[in-house]
Amino acid sequence: MDAYLSGVPVTQRAHDAPSETDSGDSIALSQEELDALIASAPPPTSLTAGLAEKFETASHEPVPGNISLEQADIDRLIQEAGAQIEVESPLANTAAVSAEAAPTASQDTSASAPPDEPVITQDMIDALIAEASGVEKSPPNQPKNRQTSPADPGLLNQDQLDQLLALAREQEKAAREARRRAIEATLSGNTPSPGTPAEKDSADHAMLSVPPPRTRPGSRFRLPRARIPWLHLLRLAASIAVAASVVWGAGAWIQRHRERIPTPEELLAGTSASITLAIERARPLMEKGQYAPAIRELREALKGAPPSPERLDAAHMLIDALFHSILAGGTEDEIRELHQLAEDTVKADPQHPAVPATLYARGRVYLLQEIPYAAHELFAKVIEHYPDYSGREYVLAEAAQVALDMGEAELASGYAQTLLKEFPDSPRRPRVRVVLGDAYAMAGMDDEARALYLRAAEDRDPEARADALLRLGKLNLDRGRTNEAIETLRLRLATSLTTRDNDEAHLLLGRALARADRLEEARKTFTDLVAFFPDSPLAPEAMVELSQTLERLGKRDEAVALAMRAAAQFPRSAVTLRNKAEFLGLTGSPYGAAGALMEVEALGEG
Repeated sequence: MDAYLSGVPVTQRAHDAPSETDSGDSIALSQEELDALIASAPPPTSLTAGLAEKFETASHEPVPGNISLEQADIDRLIQEAGAQIEVESPLANTAAVSAEAAPTASQDTSASAPPDEPVITQDMIDALIAEASGVEKSPPNQPKNRQTSPADPGLLNQDQLDQLLALAREQEKAAREARRRAIEATLSGNTPSPGTPAEKDSADHAMLSVPPPRTRPGSRFRLPRARIPWLHLLRLAASIAVAASVVWGAGAWIQRHRERIPTPEELLAGTSASITLAIERARPLMEKGQYAPAIRELREALKGAPPSPERLDAAHMLIDALFHSILAGGTEDEIRELHQLAEDTVKADPQHPAVPATLYARGRVYLLQEIPYAAHELFAKVIEHYPDYSGREYVLAEAAQVALDMGEAELASGYAQTLLKEFPDSPRRPRVRVVLGDAYAMAGMDDEARALYLRAAEDRDPEARADALLRLGKLNLDRGRTNEAIETLRLRLATSLTTRDNDEAHLLLGRALARADRLEEARKTFTDLVAFFPDSPLAPEAMVELSQTLERLGKRDEAVALAMRAAAQFPRSAVTLRNKAEFLGLTGSPYGAAGALMEVEALGEG
């Protein structure tokens, strides 16, 4: 009967149980019904196996490893079981009635299940474990995982409880170990091989609880690639490199300059003493003609130097060095530097003793640039405002020549006369006499000019003597004194110790011979000029004079051929083009002559 009642749900037995008022009545069952009930009852099982099976199949939280049940907890558990039996008294009364009706069955079951023995259910054990581990009890209205029946085995002793707890701990430990092995095997791509059957069951349970990795069909499992922050790594590397470079450079500089003695230039940089030192170093270099290192020395001293008298001295010395470097073939940058530095320096202190030399040097540079008017202005300023300048003699000579080139005969004669008057022993007197004779000749004073040329021709200065004979021969030729011009020019070519202006002397001599109708001599003179001075600026005129002489000698074909060759060789010369037009007209080619004249007009010299 107890076995049968154990299979009936509690709720159903509660409804079927008789009330307290009917407890005295008896229920009679026939012998066939009792036999049928006993036959349908399940076979008895051991108490420990049934509890273990119920414990394993029940859904409960993991058993903590540090749980322990004391005797007080067991006593409280028994009291709660007794209270539950009182609540289920209707079911107990029903069992008692059934026992009276069937004394045989009651006697068989009374030994195994005493009616007053308390029942310990799974819920009680879970609640006790949760309380011992610090987990809150579930609410009373929460549905139970399994139903208990009064036919469950009763009170568990201490050994049974310890056995159940030990079993639960071993299963939990095995499950954790199986999960750990499964995870490690999954990450390494191998299949775990548990040893014991229990470990195998725990491993299977852990493998089922671990979700399989998501992989594509037909592909091996791969760990997800971690994103490497390349930008941050590059910034970090750059920062480390810069810091290392700075530290290394600072260390190297400190190591190198730890015992370094500063040079005098470094100690005196930016002071007047540094400029004075640069001047003292540049002066001997300039005396040796080493202008480039002197310029570098003075430039470095002037960089960042404040205004001072020493700075002006260094600036004037730098201008002098630049001037001599330009005379030796300087660059355009040096020329621009000289003009700018001279202008600033003169403006800073017009009364500085070196200002006249600076103005003279700048005027000479203008002459090299073929700007005579600017040069004459500077020379005139020096002559007028600085009469005590030590180089006044040279300035007067340059000013006289520049004025003569400008066609200013009066200014030229004035400068020349001032020089001859103020410097009677000057070595430049013979040349100045030539210049003064040119000024007189330009002004129409032929006798005065002739007298000056003759006096200069007697001087021992070879260049002055050659210039005086050339000027005298040209003056005689211009004034119609042809024979005197021939004699003077031949004397010039025979006695001259210089080749300067020899091309002009040959041209003037050939013209004088042609005018004297000495055509063969004239032809030979022009031929020598073309042969010996092919690059002379007077070569086009010499070829024209030679073609005219050949025409006068009756050699027209040679004259026309030479005229055509001269025009082809010097297409930008108006003299050769006019000569070509003249010979084309003589040979009956008026259109060719007209074309040649149009070329002359195109040159702007028509």
